[in-house]
Amino acid sequence: MDISYENVTPLVDTISYIRAEVAKCEVPPILIGHSLGGVIAASVAQVSPVAKIATLGTPFGGSFAASVMRWFMPTQLMRDISQQSPILASLKNDPPQVPILSFVTDSGLSVLGEQTDGVVTVRSQMALTGPTYIVVPNNHFEVLMAPDVAKQIDDFIGAAA
Repeated sequence: MDISYENVTPLVDTISYIRAEVAKCEVPPILIGHSLGGVIAASVAQVSPVAKIATLGTPFGGSFAASVMRWFMPTQLMRDISQQSPILASLKNDPPQVPILSFVTDSGLSVLGEQTDGVVTVRSQMALTGPTYIVVPNNHFEVLMAPDVAKQIDDFIGAAA
């Protein structure tokens, strides 16, 4: 199933919806999430039976820029991805106990002294305890078309848990 979310919908509502969908599955699914989709996948797996998770360019540590911008632009998205997000705090305190393969995208760009993929800092992508991290030289969007990353995800999905 392909799930999308809107940045005006509270992330907690999207997570609740996907948890309900996962509960309908006869076999625990494998979740793959890009960017905020990785946060959603990990949050679903905190409660719901999930076999494995693969993430790409996921801001597990939130966004410093969103933390600042939420005061000037108090949108749902800024609240959900700020470093003070309750969802991210919950992941930090109670990470999912399933195999997680997480691709850390590093475009080589430095913004405000931190390595980024052009959107998310490398540090934020590595803020969750538990995943197997693989750093790849792709930007936030190139990773979606990287054949080597697709092969590694395919191998991860096919490997015994």
